Formats: sequence, structure tokens, C-alpha cells
Amino acid sequence: MKNIFKKQEMSEIKLIASDGEEIYVEFDVINASTYLSKLLERDPDRSSFEIKEFPSYILKLVIEYIGLTLKKKPQPIPEVLNGINLKEDLNDDLFYDYINRVDLETAFQLINAGLVLELVHLHDLACSKIASFMKGKSVDDINKEFSIECQLTAEEAKTIGLEVDDQQC
Repeated sequence: MKNIFKKQEMSEIKLIASDGEEIYVEFDVINASTYLSKLLERDPDRSSFEIKEFPSYILKLVIEYIGLTLKKKPQPIPEVLNGINLKEDLNDDLFYDYINRVDLETAFQLINAGLVLELVHLHDLACSKIASFMKGKSVDDINKEFSIECQLTAEEAKTIGLEVDDQQC
């Protein structure tokens, strides 16, 4: 990606997270995200940008992720996870270690961050964490984990062939 920065005296850009925390990042981090690059391209003289979509802890995780991609090009993530665990499917300790330490709620937020900031691999990596978690679990187990209540009445569930008791739906 070409470097869009013209001002030599600037070495960092300030990103302001939704919780007001200011995070300073190098230009190579900005250039790694199409979304962030476009922000600066539209207004190259600005030294700060509000990123209202994410709190600072998510923005810091995104910046950390970008730093990893600057050290090592991420490999494509398989569309189907066939391994017995995520580490086997990713076959990349660096990115596995990164995503393995975040909880499921954070993984969902990283999916959103990947979409908004146009970081396809981050999106796919976070999706693979969720998919790996769900692998081999029953619908009931997944519903309990994510606090999903049945959206059907007991009668509707029975009509489509689900076996439920009246207390489940």
C-alpha cells in the first residue's frame, strides 16, 4: 500500500476511542487499514481522528493485531475448520496466540472491528474463534453460552419438528 502521508514532521496520529481514551499510532498502522487510510486521505493535515465505533480496549487489540500483520503476513484462514482445535486449523502460532487470549464477547467485537476497519483477516480470525468454540456443541449449549432464548412458541417449535418442552420456548 502506498504511503499517503505528506508531512514529514508528523510521526504519529492520535486515535480517540469511543470512551475518550487517546491512542497514538504510527503511520504504518494507519496504512494497514483501508478505513483509517481513507480517513487520513480525506484530511491529511489532521493529527487526530475519533473512532466512535470502538472502546479503547478493542482499538488497542486492533492496533496490536495490525502490528502482528506488519511483522508477519497472515495466512488465509480455512473456510471449514476441520482440525480438532483452532490451533491446528490456523497453523500459525502468532495469530493463534493473539485470538486465543480474547474471550468470546471480545471476539464478536473484533469481528465488527474487522468489518468496519476493513481488516478482512482480523474478521476471519475472530469468526474462526467463534466457530471453533461452537464446533461439536449442541444448539442448547450454544443458546445457554450466548444467553439466547427460544424465539419460537412451543407450538411453532413442535410444528417444525423440534422437540421442546413448554418451558424451553
